[in-house]
Amino acid sequence: MPDIIEIELIEGDVRVSWVNLGEGWSGDYNEDDPDDENLLRFDVERRAGEDEFGVEWEAVDDASYCTAVRADTNPEALMLGLRAIMGYVKDKVEGWVSIKKECEWLSWMNTEELELTLARGIGEEGNAIQCVDSGRV
Repeated sequence: MPDIIEIELIEGDVRVSWVNLGEGWSGDYNEDDPDDENLLRFDVERRAGEDEFGVEWEAVDDASYCTAVRADTNPEALMLGLRAIMGYVKDKVEGWVSIKKECEWLSWMNTEELELTLARGIGEEGNAIQCVDSGRV
């Protein structure tokens, strides 16, 4: 199983992050299967408070999804993806409104669209990402 990695973006009281839990196309990533890929999951959390150890975060309901974004995606493209996720969920999370539908849609995000968007120099506002069914899930 690959190392668990996390890349995060925090805006106000909302944190979105990429997490590598060793997931693949059909459950756990199988490095012996040439058709499998190590995929990232995104999590959305809200600030729950602070203590002497720092900020405490709590998971937002229905806001943790595996995506078609590969673990080997370049960091700039991963940050673009986090900005897109944040753009779609931040106001609703802060307003305590469900983001389940947005997160289901965002789960179609994939490496190719992130890297293409980055290469074209668009997506600075984050929510310019177009999540489409890659045909793999």
